[in-house]
Amino acid sequence: MCQILPPAEDMYRPLLTLQMSERYWRDKKCTGPNEEYKANKKSCPSEICKSLDMDDECNPEEEGQPGCACKEGYLRKDLNSTCIPLEQCPEFEDYLD
Repeated sequence: MCQILPPAEDMYRPLLTLQMSERYWRDKKCTGPNEEYKANKKSCPSEICKSLDMDDECNPEEEGQPGCACKEGYLRKDLNSTCIPLEQCPEFEDYLD
């Protein structure tokens, strides 16, 4: 019995796509203040100040993606802002209670 295999490029496409994505983020650099590159950035917990008021139920099975993230101790006021110290979040005082 003869088996027809897909072209090699189709078999390796997912791996090549991941490598190209990682290379893009590494080359792009994370230029925002208090940002760093993470090869396996997860969307949960959220890195915005409002997350201090929420109980995030994160999926431990979530696969991360390469990208820029706030350094430890920093969050964003919203998804489009720069990373600020945790203490500067409006929600921080409630977080301490």
